[in-house]
Amino acid sequence: MSGEWPGEEIEYLEEILREYERYVENIGQNGLASNLLLHYRSDLQETLTDLEGRAPLESYWQQTVLLDEKLRGKKEEVLAEIGWNHYKTERAAVNPPKHYWWWYLDAGLTVPDQPNRIQSWWNWLKE
Repeated sequence: MSGEWPGEEIEYLEEILREYERYVENIGQNGLASNLLLHYRSDLQETLTDLEGRAPLESYWQQTVLLDEKLRGKKEEVLAEIGWNHYKTERAAVNPPKHYWWWYLDAGLTVPDQPNRIQSWWNWLKE
């Protein structure tokens, strides 16, 4: 370790934090890009962990905690926006550690009933 100020890494951290904030603040309006919220949160965690001890991070952690609270409060909306099946497929592909809680928002939640598209189509035909 050179002991140099990690300027570029701090800039990257700030960029990731801005993107994470943007996605959290727009839950329900992120559309097809909604799953990026999870990836930004993972990048944020990895960057904060990497910078630990090399830069003052208290304000970044505080901001992250506030955004995390909003995310936890809207987890059903996030899952609905991403889509339960897509969420699970994405998680399987990433294979995140258990302490990356944002990849396990569905824990303890019941999957909402999905309409049977074939039955709906058949009922429409019969009318």
